[in-house]
Amino acid sequence: MTAEENNFEFFIKDFIEAFNESDVKYVLFGGIAVNYYGRPRSTLAADIIIEKDENKFKTLEQRLKSNNFLVSNNAILDSVNESTHCSIFWNKDILLRLDIKVPTRLLEEEALLNRKKIKVFDREVFIQIPEEIIIAKLIYASDQDYDDAYSMILRLKDQLNHELLDRLSKREGVQEKLKELLEESKKFSE
Repeated sequence: MTAEENNFEFFIKDFIEAFNESDVKYVLFGGIAVNYYGRPRSTLAADIIIEKDENKFKTLEQRLKSNNFLVSNNAILDSVNESTHCSIFWNKDILLRLDIKVPTRLLEEEALLNRKKIKVFDREVFIQIPEEIIIAKLIYASDQDYDDAYSMILRLKDQLNHELLDRLSKREGVQEKLKELLEESKKFSE
């Protein structure tokens, strides 16, 4: 492997190809999605929600193996049965990994339904819409999550669907947190 092959771009290309070659419905969320929407930050993992269709897990595992990922048989099914995510490492740089999970809450189910198709490195990939990412970040509420949500609000302020943000924030119990970030973003804009 050459130095230029050992980079994030090739990792992303490999996992996109694996998922697109499988028949599994998926959506990218988390750090890579935040990067796409305008907040550059480092991450070593691609966070992916997949549909809970156990009949498709084997095919996905085979596609991942043929696209340079270290995955054991039934790894995804085992993680689903244990109600956790499955970490799958890239064999060209084991620091880079996929964190795959099935939906465990309504917001994650909606992410699969509302996903948006984009192009990354000339490959089509499905990504979570920004409004859902912001709300998820407010639910999990680490300092990094707040920074991610705030930066997305600042960057996308005129492009966000504020009715959707309001509806989701009420349903998920993060309306006050969202209100604070929106107020803070207005101060920044002035």
